[in-house]
Amino acid sequence: MNSNPANELCLRNRQRTRRVNRRTLRRMVECLLRDLLAIERFELGIYLVEAPEMTRLNERFLRHAGSTDVIAFDHAASVAGFSWVDAEPSCPPLRRPQTGSRPLRTENEPTQIESPGSTEGKAAATGMPARRPIVPSFSDGIYGEIYVCVDEALIQARRFGTSWPSELARYIVHGVLHLLGYDDSKASKRRRMKREENRLLKALSRRRLVSTLYLR
Repeated sequence: MNSNPANELCLRNRQRTRRVNRRTLRRMVECLLRDLLAIERFELGIYLVEAPEMTRLNERFLRHAGSTDVIAFDHAASVAGFSWVDAEPSCPPLRRPQTGSRPLRTENEPTQIESPGSTEGKAAATGMPARRPIVPSFSDGIYGEIYVCVDEALIQARRFGTSWPSELARYIVHGVLHLLGYDDSKASKRRRMKREENRLLKALSRRRLVSTLYLR
């Protein structure tokens, strides 16, 4: 395991739709970053939210109506004085089309992550808590935030015959891959990203870090 002191992983559960085992969630993300992807340096925030908060993020930052499953913000190029309210999502979400066979999970929509304001005034306007933005201390690795909607995970799990923990894990993997530079803007790139996404999910499942996300 990497013990780089520069690494920072912030996990926040801001939803009550399902009880999530946060200890397992942390183990899963650390396994993904360190063991499976061999990422040596990272500053990453992962936020589990409900549909109303995801809707606000989706509409504010992506100008899309309604909720979505995941949004990722890449802050790797940030400099001192960066404000979360100026952040732009690094990729589209995983929302699937409403008809047809099971598609690749990345269409032209954002992958979600939370970006509250850096001042109390701006935070109050969005209903989100103010907090000090992280100033990047390195130029490589990954630096960003991923917002995941648990409500959407339940909906998609019912639709595609999977489990909501599996959907939740997929959203997180998808967001991390985008922060690593994976692109799903074209069919060939989507296929490549999908293969890596599935590989990582299988590896996490074999380690029993997906099915045990549910806290009974």
